[in-house]
Amino acid sequence: MDELEQVSRLGATCFKVIDDSLIEPPRDELWCRELADDIQSRGLRVRLRGSIRADRVTDEAIRQLKRAGFFAFSCGIENYSESALKRMAKSARVDQNLQALDVFKKHGIYVQAGHILFDHGTTMEELRENHRRMSDYVWTISKGIFSEMYAAEGTPFTRLLRKRNLIDANDDGTGNRNYRLAGEDVVQAYTGLKRWHKSHLRLYDKAIDAVSAPKALEDEELVEFHALATELRRHDLAFMELLLEAVEPGEHDVDGLVDAQVARNKIKYQTLATRVDHAYASAGLVYDADANPFFG
Repeated sequence: MDELEQVSRLGATCFKVIDDSLIEPPRDELWCRELADDIQSRGLRVRLRGSIRADRVTDEAIRQLKRAGFFAFSCGIENYSESALKRMAKSARVDQNLQALDVFKKHGIYVQAGHILFDHGTTMEELRENHRRMSDYVWTISKGIFSEMYAAEGTPFTRLLRKRNLIDANDDGTGNRNYRLAGEDVVQAYTGLKRWHKSHLRLYDKAIDAVSAPKALEDEELVEFHALATELRRHDLAFMELLLEAVEPGEHDVDGLVDAQVARNKIKYQTLATRVDHAYASAGLVYDADANPFFG
């Protein structure tokens, strides 16, 4: 708190709290209240962004953290299918994830919801479940439509893949081991969503950066960036629905489907890119991030 106060007195107003899970025992609702009391007693007017586990979210904790100055959280929702969460050994259940998102929305918190859409056991039913829930919670901020379980060497997940002879290659250049998926329809969905995602990759990264890597923005500027990210998400989900409908009956020209949709939406995405550029210019921001290494 002394460090926060010192830097605030020098003019800083927006801070990212680096902690994978802000509320872990012995931190609790009382700790959140004391944190807010301390910040307010020092007269600090700060914006804070942090990370929190869905199963640690309570209405009172978020109410107090909002009072402390938290305006955004990243939260590893990961998957909206109970079977997928169990397979991935995630501790939170779907109902806990949904409850956490409802609490965040109630208190006006921006949420970057981490997702793991694909792993070695993904099914078409799980993809449909995820599409339905993503559509219900379209307001959450997400870096595009595609994501997969990272298979790093030395992890239990990678050891499981190797034990089942599912590893296809040693490394894709990022430390991620490529592995096989279950079922041709899932492979087609994976291929299509990844190809679509890559077509708009830099726009995704740029559109959400103002919130995911927080900047000292005015309220109306945050609203504008969030609206742009939400609009991108709606377009993604419309494509995902189209792809899942095409794959299930046995459609195999996924590349052709993606190319046709990219071409059909070209002007729409150019317009969105222009609007994102305008939002950056209006806020006095410059985007100079390196390309995402996972989609080279």
